[in-house]
Amino acid sequence: MLKIIPNKNNIGAEIDTNLQKLSKENFKSITNALNKYGMIFFRRQNLSSKLYIQFAKNFGKLANYPRLKGLNKKYPQITVVQRKESDKGPSFGEQFHTDSIYTKKTAKIYYAVIKTSSQKRKSEY
Repeated sequence: MLKIIPNKNNIGAEIDTNLQKLSKENFKSITNALNKYGMIFFRRQNLSSKLYIQFAKNFGKLANYPRLKGLNKKYPQITVVQRKESDKGPSFGEQFHTDSIYTKKTAKIYYAVIKTSSQKRKSEY
């Protein structure tokens, strides 16, 4: 099952599906939604690093970011950007930036997994 829910003002769309059980037809619908809305969101997903990489590879070759440390040797394409409750000052990437200006070829698509760590933050979404 796959349901596409456009966000207000044509800014992206939420896709209600289980990314662990995608058919080729469902992935085609996801690609069409990405092309139509420019940004897509999947809530309540519980993907392992392996499944996250498998899903991302459906869109094409994964990029490496030589200036950022990957999750580990097995998954160097996953970069963790974490803001801890104890952190003070600006967050990583908070100001205007480009993620891959220093690479020979920039990525077409960027993926992010967003997790919140406090009840206060969860209620803001």
